[in-house]
Amino acid sequence: MLKPITNISKFLSKKRAGKGKEFNHIAVSLEGGADEASYCDELNINAQELFERKGRIINEIAIAQAEMDIPIISVFLLSGKKVLGDFPFKIDNLIFSLRAIDLDFIIKNQIKVSAIGKWYELPQDCLDEIKSLIEETRDFDKYFFNLCINYDGQKEMEDVCKIIARKIMSERINVDSIDRQEIKDNLYSSYYPAPDVIILNDSNSLNSFLLWDSAYARIIITGKKWPDFSGQDFKRAIEKESVC
Repeated sequence: MLKPITNISKFLSKKRAGKGKEFNHIAVSLEGGADEASYCDELNINAQELFERKGRIINEIAIAQAEMDIPIISVFLLSGKKVLGDFPFKIDNLIFSLRAIDLDFIIKNQIKVSAIGKWYELPQDCLDEIKSLIEETRDFDKYFFNLCINYDGQKEMEDVCKIIARKIMSERINVDSIDRQEIKDNLYSSYYPAPDVIILNDSNSLNSFLLWDSAYARIIITGKKWPDFSGQDFKRAIEKESVC
């Protein structure tokens, strides 16, 4: 079970004590929008190789997380916007990204993996891989690594509205008690503080990534397509942002 946000906050305060300017939460988009199928032709590789590359990039980001001592990472792995033309293509090949994640490194560095979004609606083979990552790392709390899978920030806000409406109808809260904290408490990402920095690949748009939590985040636009992004790019972006 995930730790409540209050405990996470205490954990971050203790971890960052005396360290000066540091980032607690970095988010990265590896969601290629409607163009991912075309990357196979551009790179002259097949779909399995393309999505295995995404898994390896996740590994490089996890390595950078441990090296740079970043408590929380969130990676946008799969959008929940089914209107995107290549959504079936992404669903069919997501399993290769998940299987490419280096679980041995994750365990060695005590990184807790969580899934954010409607990942439980995915095909069974993907579900099994995600559940395995979550189960194998459930007791860790040195680092936190969130995979945003089948995630749509607009749908998240729709679900928040429904939850709060049900609370009002059941008289657990009243309208006047609704504030920013009430909304935050009902997000998929309620256990974690908002990201300090969001790194965007493929697009200049957030594409509904962490829609509520992105309000005050610094945005870094790499100008790269996600297959060209690496752990070194991640480190350079954060190091540059740290001195700004």
